[in-house]
Amino acid sequence: MKIKLSPYLAFNGNCNDAMNFYKSVLGGKLEIKTFADVPGEVDEAQKDKIMHARLLFDEIEIMASDSMRGQEAVNGTSVALSLEYENLEESERVFKELSADGSIQIPFEKTFWGAKFGLLTDKFGIQWMLHCEY
Repeated sequence: MKIKLSPYLAFNGNCNDAMNFYKSVLGGKLEIKTFADVPGEVDEAQKDKIMHARLLFDEIEIMASDSMRGQEAVNGTSVALSLEYENLEESERVFKELSADGSIQIPFEKTFWGAKFGLLTDKFGIQWMLHCEY
């Protein structure tokens, strides 16, 4: 079974600048999608913000996004651990167990990008993102 762990960084509107800076320092390939790229209506003030960015270099992946309005990123707590699974049953089990006695911010559900995704804070206050393509 293969599991991949990636840091996921949250920013307050400067994700594009930060990720381009990291690319200039670390090299690699940078992929960026704004909220305007998401199907459906998007708040005008949010459309140019980063919905998801991914920097790939060597064997390392750093992911990031701008926070949603009203959910400001706070330095020191603006990192989530992102687990990417190949096995759907295992990812569902891990999501359920990590969320026990914690809180679920985004239920582990199918998404428009062809994966199941969920966001939770565990009982120790650590944020986890789980992702599994289906």
